[in-house]
Amino acid sequence: MVLWMISVFHELRMLWKLRQWSSEQPGSSLQRQAFICHFARLMLLGSAGLTLLQFTSGPVSAAFPEYSRYLFGLLIATPALIAPLWGLSHESHQEYSSTSAQRPRDIDLATVSLVLRRGILLFIGVVLLFGTISIFSEIPTAQVVNQQQNALIRDLLRIKATHIYSTDYWSCNRLAFLTKEQIICAVVNDRLQNNVTRPPRYYSIVKADPHPVIMLPAGSAQSSAMRMTLSKRRYRRFVFDGYVIYQPVNGKTP
Repeated sequence: MVLWMISVFHELRMLWKLRQWSSEQPGSSLQRQAFICHFARLMLLGSAGLTLLQFTSGPVSAAFPEYSRYLFGLLIATPALIAPLWGLSHESHQEYSSTSAQRPRDIDLATVSLVLRRGILLFIGVVLLFGTISIFSEIPTAQVVNQQQNALIRDLLRIKATHIYSTDYWSCNRLAFLTKEQIICAVVNDRLQNNVTRPPRYYSIVKADPHPVIMLPAGSAQSSAMRMTLSKRRYRRFVFDGYVIYQPVNGKTP
C-alpha cells in the first residue's frame, strides 16, 4: 500500500512537470511519449486501487480471507509499482529534458536515493523468492491430496456414483473438472438445497436423477445429521477417501 501511494504520487508529479515543460517546449516527441507512459502507469495504479477498494469495502474480505485470490489481477500493476524504484521515470526525464536547464543536484542525495530504491527492489525480490521456495515445500502435501482425489474418483465410479449432492464446494468443482463431467456434483446446504453450484445446470442434472448420491466429509456434523435422517430409508453407506457416501437403493433422497 505504501509503495502504491508513492507510485501514484510520483506519476502525478511527473505528469505535472511534463505539463510545465510542454508549455515551454511544445511539440517534442519525447515529451509526448513520456506523457503517454506516465499516464498509462497512472491508469494501471488507478485500476489496482479501485479493485482493492471494491474488495475491502465488502464483508466478504473479512469473513472469508481465502477469497483474496480474487486480487490476483493486481499483478498487472506491478510494472507501474516498481517503475519509480527501477529509475525508469528518472531515465526518461533525462532524455526528454536534456535540452532544458536543470537544477544542480547533490551527488550524495542522489546516491542515497539510488541505494534506497535498489534496496527496496532487492527486498521485494527476496520476498518473492521466499514465496517461490515455500511452494516447493508444499509439493508433497499437494501430491498426497491429488492421490486422495484420484482414489475418490475411482471409488465413486466403481459404485457408479455419477450424480452427487455434496456440501463440499471445492470437491464438487474438482470432481467435475478432473472427470470431464463423468461425475456431476451439486453443492447443497444441510437441507440438500442448491448452494452456489457452478455451473447452475449441475444442480438440475443431479436433481433429475431418481437416485442421486450424497457425499459428505467424514466426521462432519452434516454426516452425523444425514445418518439420522436416512436411518429409516434403504441406502448403502460407504466410507472411503475421507468421505461418507450415501447411495439410496430405492426412491429419491429427501
